[in-house]
Amino acid sequence: MLGVTCEPFGKDHAADGGSYDTGKIIAEEIYNYEAPEPVPYEWTDLEGTSMSSSKGHVFTLEQWLEVAEPELLKYFIFRSKAMKAKNFDPKFPLLELYQEYRQLEDVYFGKEEVSESREEQMKRIYELSQVDNVPEHYPKRVPIRLAVTIVQVARDMDHMLKILKKKGVLKDADDWEIELAEERLKRAENWVDKYAPEEALIKILDELPDEVRKKISEKQKTCLKILARNISEKDYEPVDIHNKVFEIANEHDLKPVKLFQAIYMALLGKKSGPRAGNFLTALEDDFVIERFKEAAS
Repeated sequence: MLGVTCEPFGKDHAADGGSYDTGKIIAEEIYNYEAPEPVPYEWTDLEGTSMSSSKGHVFTLEQWLEVAEPELLKYFIFRSKAMKAKNFDPKFPLLELYQEYRQLEDVYFGKEEVSESREEQMKRIYELSQVDNVPEHYPKRVPIRLAVTIVQVARDMDHMLKILKKKGVLKDADDWEIELAEERLKRAENWVDKYAPEEALIKILDELPDEVRKKISEKQKTCLKILARNISEKDYEPVDIHNKVFEIANEHDLKPVKLFQAIYMALLGKKSGPRAGNFLTALEDDFVIERFKEAAS
């Protein structure tokens, strides 16, 4: 026999008289082998609709690995009880799954505190989610939303890694962490190509039209000049530059949302865009500085 001791299967196979009951009889009465422990699970929906191979409504393992690490698939399975219904959506909810997994990692390595009972549960889920051994130390990772942003604005992989090292995201990263980063960036690029909603796509203005510059108020221009100066003096990580925007706006009696809008207007020609910390981190400092100065002129 194969030595199987545990057998997960869809809930339909767990019905009385179903395939598990039949297989158990065969295992025990014909082969004199103790049947594996049954673990029935609920079906998984895809974007709110039951998967169906006959209708072609499926999401294969190959498709998963194009846009997400195998550890995320194990986490998706283990984060809730087997008989709890699951729904997978490869669009924005997949990015949220990435972020949940990072929080799990934060708790495991003591970067975030939760209740004692929740900590024990989350640590066990993290261990079960690993394909290989648990990392020896807290891994440096490229945040998925930053990865989605940078793959749309950087020239190539070398350029992306150069920016991420310069901005501190991959500062002093080990070789295996660089490999993790490269794999995530490739998956982020696949996600942008295959599943990104329209609002996640980025098109930087090649030039700043006069009509866009005229829509930026004097207070916004003042804050853009200050932000440009700050960026020229220091390399900021995503969260730091995001916080700096709030700080500058508050110091100049400007609602932070108005400064964020000015940033997007200067770079994208519209009032909204990706999270500013990730967005500005992904761009070359010299370009951002000159564009902000131009917008403030």
